[in-house]
Amino acid sequence: MINNVWLHSLLPFAVAIICLSLLLRLYKNKSDLVYKRFFITLMLMNAFQSAGYVMFSFSPKNAEWLADAYLIVLYFFFVHLVMIALSLSKWSFRAVVVNSLYIPAVILAVLHLSGLMIDSYRVEQNSLMHNDGKLSWLADVFMLGSCVVAWSIHLVNIKSIDDRVLVSKNILSLSCFAVIIIVLFSIVLLSTTDNPVSLAIAGPAISAWTAIFFFYISRKRIIDVSINLFYLLARIRIGLKFAFGGNSVHSDMTEIKKEMDKQVYIEALKAHKYYVAGVPRYNVVKTAEYLEMSSSSLYKKMKEYDIESTPSSHSSVKSAS
Repeated sequence: MINNVWLHSLLPFAVAIICLSLLLRLYKNKSDLVYKRFFITLMLMNAFQSAGYVMFSFSPKNAEWLADAYLIVLYFFFVHLVMIALSLSKWSFRAVVVNSLYIPAVILAVLHLSGLMIDSYRVEQNSLMHNDGKLSWLADVFMLGSCVVAWSIHLVNIKSIDDRVLVSKNILSLSCFAVIIIVLFSIVLLSTTDNPVSLAIAGPAISAWTAIFFFYISRKRIIDVSINLFYLLARIRIGLKFAFGGNSVHSDMTEIKKEMDKQVYIEALKAHKYYVAGVPRYNVVKTAEYLEMSSSSLYKKMKEYDIESTPSSHSSVKSAS
């Protein structure tokens, strides 16, 4: 038995359990299929990595097939990143088109099993290392290319979508990509070194972060991060106001909802502001359409929340307080 290598299996095992738990929540919540597939790959990656370290402790030769399984699942992980980006767009794609994205990953898997991606494995410093095959560069190009494609789709989505929930999901997914790219470059860089221990820690840790992040994105209701910075600060001030107000929890939640609702109406009205002879006015009709309500209902809400019918510095300051 190789000394203490099995200890490296504990972290990816814990992450695999986390991914499995979140996957079951996705099925319970009847989330989109693309998220379920994404979490299946995350779970399998960490499960194979954990099992690989345990197997390596007893027989490095038998651990090779688990290392192969980990890398093959990794190809599909990057396919699912692109699929998630497509699912967050305003366009609908036929299942056959989306599923065709698996073709490059399947080709890489076949090349991998044929020995063209990984030539052989070797044992160095109590670790299982691999020797690159003739076409190993294809995996690096594929993973980096998948990130670029998914990133580009998210940027297009942010610029072309009116739905603020979808925009927010695209923004959050983009922010998570920074971590995923770190993983990619870590894999590429560490594959040329003799010390894979840091990857044994960084890989599962970042997988856990990615799992939690995308589980949140899979929800129907998320934080609106597409709003103007000043509006975001106004919402934070509302939260802080009631967090330290000293009132009862029930009254706090009721008042917070009212203040937040008022802030949403103000933001929507200001987003549909226009000018007549240099005088700003609210386009109530378009604002109502944006909020998916009637103009009369919006007027009632404006009266209820004491929102002025025309923009003014006074109403702006008042609404943010």
